[in-house]
Amino acid sequence: MKNAPLWAIGMSILLGTPSADAQDGKEYPVYEFGELAQGVIAAHEFELRNQGNQTVEVARVDFSLAGVTAGIPRFIEPGTVAKLRLKWDTSTYVGPWEGAMTVRFSSPGHAPMTFGFSGTVRAPIEFSPFPAFYISQFAGESATRSIELNVNQERDVTIKSVRIPPGLGSLSVDSLTHGRHYRLTVTAAPTLPVGLHSDFGYLMTDDADQSELRVQLNIKVKADLHPSAESVELGRLRPAVLRANPEMLEFITGSVTVESRYGKASQLAATVDLDFLEVVAEAGDDDRRLGIELRPKLDQLKPGSYTGTLTVGFAETPASTLRLPVTVVVEG
Repeated sequence: MKNAPLWAIGMSILLGTPSADAQDGKEYPVYEFGELAQGVIAAHEFELRNQGNQTVEVARVDFSLAGVTAGIPRFIEPGTVAKLRLKWDTSTYVGPWEGAMTVRFSSPGHAPMTFGFSGTVRAPIEFSPFPAFYISQFAGESATRSIELNVNQERDVTIKSVRIPPGLGSLSVDSLTHGRHYRLTVTAAPTLPVGLHSDFGYLMTDDADQSELRVQLNIKVKADLHPSAESVELGRLRPAVLRANPEMLEFITGSVTVESRYGKASQLAATVDLDFLEVVAEAGDDDRRLGIELRPKLDQLKPGSYTGTLTVGFAETPASTLRLPVTVVVEG
């Protein structure tokens, strides 16, 4: 009977909670704790019944997560039930988590047995979807974004005041459920210059443990013509390989999308100063974005390292013309 699974030699698993069947495709029983407040010690007991006629010795229990402990008798006598007592310290976890513990036996012929557990750990005070604002606007405009704050602990939390760096805009708080649920709204200042602006806003609360909460502010201010990338790179071109496999040419491109503040992307002109590259441009359905591809002309490729410029703009407004560097290496 060597190497036979435990239940084949008379030991069965009984769970005092939902089914002992495998869950989510796993081949072992999984206990679902549901939602847990961060910092609680979650506990559960699995039962192992020895229905055989010999004593089974437990060697050890291995865990897949830190902060998990379990107790089980060293010996399981015939006809008795052993309790595998799981304890999970959730103080270092936030979000959905799952783990497993494996009981290993000293008695010959007894295969290890694995038990799983899972749950979602909620922080006492939680931002949804996360403690950060991501705002994108054109220069001179003022965009607004909102996130929410949920209080999961027993005691209520009141937001007493807010603070945001001068010049970035404003941060406001609306109470959806007093002491439990808030909406936070950031309105970016229209005077911000073109570029990326990152800083933090702060919420002062009446909670002694978390008297100050921090949220990240990320504001991207775009020029009238805004590219999806700051350069176009075609990498290394191998003409010999492309001649042997011409079907690869359609996949060898450098691409970028240019967004126009005022629309009319179909009226944008796109040119590149590298003669061996062809410009193919197509406006999107809303005529605010122009998709641009740079495609190599196989018959004009010559070995070398090249740096050029992709120029995009409206003929009537040259002041807003966009120029992006283009790099490519052609191997010999």
